[in-house]
Amino acid sequence: MRRYALVLALVGAPFAALAAETPKAAPPDAAQPEEYAVYNAALTALLKPGRPEKAGPYVICDRTGSRWPDHLNRLRKGDDLVLTPRDGRIEAVDKPSRETIGDFLDKNSKGSIRIGRDLDPKVRFTLATPEELDKAFGDRGTEEDPWKRFYARYVGARGLVTLSRVGFNKERTQALVGVAVGSGGLAGEGVLVLLVKEKGAWVAKAVFGVWVS
Repeated sequence: MRRYALVLALVGAPFAALAAETPKAAPPDAAQPEEYAVYNAALTALLKPGRPEKAGPYVICDRTGSRWPDHLNRLRKGDDLVLTPRDGRIEAVDKPSRETIGDFLDKNSKGSIRIGRDLDPKVRFTLATPEELDKAFGDRGTEEDPWKRFYARYVGARGLVTLSRVGFNKERTQALVGVAVGSGGLAGEGVLVLLVKEKGAWVAKAVFGVWVS
């Protein structure tokens, strides 16, 4: 009996180790690995890291925003979206395919997802829940500037960032993500970042302005 138990232990050990090493799938309401790769590439390209010791952290909401379809509908002309590069260049600018835009709109119409610690852009940041941000801004009906309360809670922060869901084409070689960055009542913008997969890595190709405050 002991010999049989020993054989079972020896045979089962490799399978147990393999099971322990198998990564768990992300919950359905959480960002998936490919989305994290897009987020990291887009934020690194957009926020321009700089020297860590001199740059404060960004506060990033840990739930995706849900208003992107409304923003994009304002840019519609017929069946097309009129996207303008943020830097004003028109020539030779990559554009998202209809397939990518369709996936972006579909996902962002279905509610938000959670963004966790797998987020790893090359900028300093801290994650905050929507509830924590509501407490930080406080009652926006008062005369006091809610951004003052935000910076009292997040001392030294460079601003607040909210992300969208990521839209992909079927081949997952093109991605579109919305990024909203605010640092004051009249200091905010929302942009779409278009990325293309090159040699296995996501590369930002164009940034399109969506709204400015």
